[in-house]
Amino acid sequence: MVPENLHDSIVSFLNSNSSKKQVDRCRCGAKMEPQKTTLFYDGQRWDVVLQVCLKCHPAPSVPISHDA
Repeated sequence: MVPENLHDSIVSFLNSNSSKKQVDRCRCGAKMEPQKTTLFYDGQRWDVVLQVCLKCHPAPSVPISHDA
């Protein structure tokens, strides 16, 4: 099914992203750290695990919180 509008494209992306294979290593070679994340859009909820490189994190001085 091809998304017909922006809303459908976003929902399609979020649905497909939750089933993607996780990457173990960053391009820099460091081990990726799993971060549990909840995404909300248009009354729906997705619980996903995002892989984060703590070496390449764009804000290394900001601690990563595990609480929402």
